[in-house]
Amino acid sequence: MDATGVDIQVMYPTIFVQQIADKPEFEVPICKSYNRWLADIWKQSQGRLRWVCALPLLSMPDALDMLPWCKEHGAVAVLMRPLEANRLIQDPYFYPLYEAMSKLDIPVGMHIGNANPSNLDDTRQRIGFGAGFWGMCTNTVGACHAVITSKLPELFPQLRIGFIESSAQWIPWVVKDIRRRAEGRKLPENLFETYRLYVSCYSSTDDIEYIAQYSGENTLMTGTDFGHVDMSVEIDALRSLSRSGKVRPELAKKILEDNPARFYGIC
Repeated sequence: MDATGVDIQVMYPTIFVQQIADKPEFEVPICKSYNRWLADIWKQSQGRLRWVCALPLLSMPDALDMLPWCKEHGAVAVLMRPLEANRLIQDPYFYPLYEAMSKLDIPVGMHIGNANPSNLDDTRQRIGFGAGFWGMCTNTVGACHAVITSKLPELFPQLRIGFIESSAQWIPWVVKDIRRRAEGRKLPENLFETYRLYVSCYSSTDDIEYIAQYSGENTLMTGTDFGHVDMSVEIDALRSLSRSGKVRPELAKKILEDNPARFYGIC
């Protein structure tokens, strides 16, 4: 972290990008064990390693019970997948969780993933190096579209939602599509900033200045995907973005420092 200029690293789990159990009696202890493990890592790191908690969403009472402990022990977001079993992100089933998260000032960290095994199996039948795109990435785009059109941000005006590791190049598409479908309905001038929707971009390949015209400058973030060797890895993102010359220095600072600090509530 020192070598790459990272002050604080927010850690997302890999194992939970898919459904880990189809019964609450198994999911609850797995989530509890994971969260206790990460809390111990956070403590050892003296606050430099923050983490995203995994809640047993098959059992809402257990998820609500687990959330405050996670917040108190270094968690800065709640992991959610675009598809949670047979439920979508805007399902009223999650409303009690969103209310509790709003009160605790902890956001949704929607990492690319798919917790609907049937859907994941169907979309992964397309074998090839792009197999993960349909089953993982496109669901994230759909979830963002659903959040906006379901007016979820208006129902929970304090809730922040982040869409992580799916690039940000799709933002203009989503904004244009929603405005075409709105059919005269009054929408905020800037959907993402007004609705507190954050998106992590690929600093090396996304056309960030163009994207910012649709997302606003206060909602884009970046990541390193440290520990993986795949298309999302940008270990040197902090230095490459600020030095590339493709992004204005003031926008680069927002992406690298200001916006993620605001999203995760890290002062």
